[in-house]
Amino acid sequence: MEDWEIWMEETGLSSLSPLQSAVASPPSPAPFNISYGDGDLSLRKRMMQALRYIKDSESTEPNVLAQVWVPVRQGAKHMLTTCGQPFVVASPNDVLIQYRTVSSTYLFSAGEDEEEGDGDGCGHSQALVGLPGRVFRRKLPEWTPNVQYYSVNEYPRVAHAQHYNVQGTLALPVFEPQGQSCVGVVELVMTGQKINYGPEMDKVCRALQFAQLH
Repeated sequence: MEDWEIWMEETGLSSLSPLQSAVASPPSPAPFNISYGDGDLSLRKRMMQALRYIKDSESTEPNVLAQVWVPVRQGAKHMLTTCGQPFVVASPNDVLIQYRTVSSTYLFSAGEDEEEGDGDGCGHSQALVGLPGRVFRRKLPEWTPNVQYYSVNEYPRVAHAQHYNVQGTLALPVFEPQGQSCVGVVELVMTGQKINYGPEMDKVCRALQFAQLH
């Protein structure tokens, strides 16, 4: 199995993006504020522990990107972002690094009282929900053999998925150690089709338990 590396968005992702010029520049994210209190830092560390568990698992396949989406405040709304959050990717895999870069430009609605809008496929609609938003709001996992079959309303990143040949995807909600509050989403992105996600779902659940999340 190929070596795995764990990265933080703010520690040199741009230096790992040689394919950036191969596609049109992704949309710039709308401004938002992230405030890391002690609880947020603790959650961040636990998320990193969970990703390391996934990384170190012998059953983890190559060509998989695992990334975390967390809610942030943008004005009066709560949005999900993966920008600045921990992720792991098989190395070397420039394609998944590029898809990670694209994903970090998107914001998805985390508000339960907001209707899912059509969006424009560029992450510009404040009511854009997408796959991470659905998982967060419904507090239920979602998976698909191939995201390329989704509509742009169902999966706003579909054009990028087609470009980078992203196919199989699994996303699970993350809950705080005590209680039923959803604090984020773990998303697994693959460059091949996959139907049976039982092993991956079990692995992510064990990783979250290892990090004292569920």
